[in-house]
Amino acid sequence: MGIESIWLVIMLPIFDSAYVAWRTATKNKAAYPAINPLAPNCRMVAIFILALTTALNLATTSFSSYFSAASAKAGYIAEFS
Repeated sequence: MGIESIWLVIMLPIFDSAYVAWRTATKNKAAYPAINPLAPNCRMVAIFILALTTALNLATTSFSSYFSAASAKAGYIAEFS
């Protein structure tokens, strides 16, 4: 069993010590600023996605039915004129 197989056992205390030193050194920072109350939350994002999907679905359906009716009318006019 060489050093390759126990590298974690050797390195873990070093990384733990570095983490504890980092947390101790940065512990006395100022608090994070308050969250912006105007920022969208999950509910607002979900409502926006639902509204956008519905609008796109309605627009696609209405445009495709309009163009299919227009092309049928153009085909009818071209055939019988």
